[in-house]
Amino acid sequence: MEEGLPEGVTDANQWYTLVASWFSEENKKRSAVNRANAKKKNVFHTGGRKSIARTRKQLKEKLGRTPTRLEVFEANHKRKDGTYINDHAKEFMDKANEMEGPSEEVFQKLAGPEHPGRLRCMGLGPTQSAYFGVYSRGAASGPSSCSCSHSSEDVPTLKGELSEVKKKMEVMARFISKQFPRQNWMEDAENNSGASIAPSLGSRAS
Repeated sequence: MEEGLPEGVTDANQWYTLVASWFSEENKKRSAVNRANAKKKNVFHTGGRKSIARTRKQLKEKLGRTPTRLEVFEANHKRKDGTYINDHAKEFMDKANEMEGPSEEVFQKLAGPEHPGRLRCMGLGPTQSAYFGVYSRGAASGPSSCSCSHSSEDVPTLKGELSEVKKKMEVMARFISKQFPRQNWMEDAENNSGASIAPSLGSRAS
């Protein structure tokens, strides 16, 4: 091994390039900005080296369901003795417990707009467009920015409602087919999707 290289490093050129980048003026400026931003943080977490994804997995096993972002936030900001890591985290959860509405909406209102390219309490991987269910710039600011946006918590409910609607339509279709056995009403309805089916049936019946 070449003298001066750390153990496990075999490419001297790559190592020297990396060290040079660490001490470059650009990297020094970036480091200074990051240190300043770190000092402004008022919400720290107790996860240590444990990733958010691992925390979510452990909560899912414990709860038997996918945890909400609010539950992940609470788990990451509580000590083992059940106390919060600081006053800001405690105040955040106190307000959340006082607010009414779905957990996701409460979290969004308290946490504020998401930062580009990331989602709080979700770990690496999930994107804002996939999580909120819409592909728009306004998805990051939550439900108030787009009336059609839904969180992943709403998906099972929406699927269930859609299934019920389909069942009712099938029952209605069978009933109408019995009442008008010789009428190809379904084809007409598809060809005239903007028109009301009821008036068309009424005119034929008369």
